[in-house]
Amino acid sequence: MTPLVYQDQSADQLRLTLSTGRLDENQFTILTRSRLQAPFVTLNAAIIGSSHFFHFDLGDGQHLYEILACTEGDSPGGKHAFGPFQGDEALVERLFFAKVNYRFHWQKQALPGGWAEMERIESRALANPHGLGLAYTFPPGEASGQTSPKTVVQVSEFSSNRLELETAHLYPNEQQLVITQTILSIG
Repeated sequence: MTPLVYQDQSADQLRLTLSTGRLDENQFTILTRSRLQAPFVTLNAAIIGSSHFFHFDLGDGQHLYEILACTEGDSPGGKHAFGPFQGDEALVERLFFAKVNYRFHWQKQALPGGWAEMERIESRALANPHGLGLAYTFPPGEASGQTSPKTVVQVSEFSSNRLELETAHLYPNEQQLVITQTILSIG
C-alpha cells in the first residue's frame, strides 16, 4: 500500500470517513502526531499528508477513527463515509458502540474573514492548554509568494465523559478555511 502524500488539494474535495475497525495507519503520510489520555478515551491525533485523523481508543477493543481527507482510506471494519461536503456547513451525528455519542461539525469560511478564526485555533494549539496541540505548515503551492497551506489540531475541552477537538485547514490557493469541531461523549 502506498502512503498518502501531500497534494495541493481543494477544500471542496474533503471527505469525512468514520471507521470502527482498527486501521493500518501506515496508509497515511503522518507529518506530526500526538497522544492524549483522557478519562474515558485515549486519543491519537495526527496531521497527515492530506489533512488529519483521530484515533479514539475506547478500551475493550473498541476503536473509532475520524479521517478528514480528500480520500477515504482503507478500513477493515465498519465504515461510514460523508462528503465531499457541499455548501458552507455540514453536521454529522452518530452513536457508536451503544454508548459513544459522536458529533462532527464542518464549516467553510472565505478569507480574509477566516483569518481571525485560524489565528485563534493556532494560538490555542501552540499554547497546548489541554495537553494536545498540533500545527503543520505544508510546502507552498504552485503560486510563489502565496501563503502556505496549514493544518492545526487542538483539544478545546475534555472532562470525565466528553472530549472536544477543533481543527483548521487553510487552503490559500482557494482563499478558504475549513474549521471542524468534533465532540465525543459517553452516555
